Amino acid sequence: MRMLATMEFPLQPGDRCFGLGEKTGFLDRRGRKYTMWNTDDASPHIETLDPMYVAIPWLVHLERDGSALGLFLDDPTGTEWDLGAGDPGKVVVSTPRAAVDLYLVVGPDLGDVVRRYAALTGTMPLPPKWAIGYQQCRYSYMSADRVREVAREF
Repeated sequence: MRMLATMEFPLQPGDRCFGLGEKTGFLDRRGRKYTMWNTDDASPHIETLDPMYVAIPWLVHLERDGSALGLFLDDPTGTEWDLGAGDPGKVVVSTPRAAVDLYLVVGPDLGDVVRRYAALTGTMPLPPKWAIGYQQCRYSYMSADRVREVAREF
């Protein structure tokens, strides 16, 4: 996909990057490149699998001193987020659209950034109690016997 717009932001040693929706690997996304494009990939969910099910173009940049900045790219196309993979001193966000809506959500700290992001995008209502129970996925169990073994533990 041809990228028409690119934005760059500095990264300092010790800065951390969080967010981008459902991704494999570590919570700190720094050092990798990610694609924002929802897909249902049947491949094993290894650390480097990307993209996956939920792409949320929202990044929190947490500096060493605890100050924070959020980046929300309101763009449904297949964007790319390079969080220091190509150049360890830069976040590079690329999009195939020539015009984009980019929101910079300023702290000073992580709590303020998250509250301001929620005010921008909205929050969901609290789900009913019956919907907040334990959920079990059989994805990683390779046999029916293993599924039954796990079920007996409850």
